[in-house]
Amino acid sequence: MRLVCPSDNGFDQTVGEDATLFAEDRAATFQRFQDEVPAEFKGLPHAPYRIVEPRAGGFGAGGQCQTHYDSNVEEIWTANSLTVPRPGPNGSGLGSSPDLSAAIYRHVGGVAGTFDPSGKLLDKTLWSNAKTLYATPPADYYAKFWHDHGVRARAYGFPYDDVGSLSTYLSCANRAYLLIAMAVTAS
Repeated sequence: MRLVCPSDNGFDQTVGEDATLFAEDRAATFQRFQDEVPAEFKGLPHAPYRIVEPRAGGFGAGGQCQTHYDSNVEEIWTANSLTVPRPGPNGSGLGSSPDLSAAIYRHVGGVAGTFDPSGKLLDKTLWSNAKTLYATPPADYYAKFWHDHGVRARAYGFPYDDVGSLSTYLSCANRAYLLIAMAVTAS
């Protein structure tokens, strides 16, 4: 998708899958996903239809991977002496703390001074280096896959993935046009 707004400081941005992923056959994308994610995430593809988000694939309450992010939570809460209640399964329940939520899924923020005790982000550079995001397990490898294959590494793989301006959200006041490309397969 490309949004062009010349009167808004020349705004012209494109989001979506990178050209390779967009052009390849669905079966190839499903295989690419399988090849790039760890075992916990391999059950997410429901070929040939879709790749479901983790909560729908066993990461939610009662699922076999509901504790996947617990070590991230412990690391972040301990390092920053957080007083915010810990999230539930799959990092749920942090609606009022989007930076904490994103830190859990991206496996960052486990360094003292990243957050204040109330969960407010203190380290404004936390999202500035994409190489530090998803660098160590456990992380949300579903989201990582889409970021790795997104135009400008933009994707929306979990709630609050827009934290740090890393999502596919586009907006402007005076649009000239919106171009949407869709891949169509014969059935």
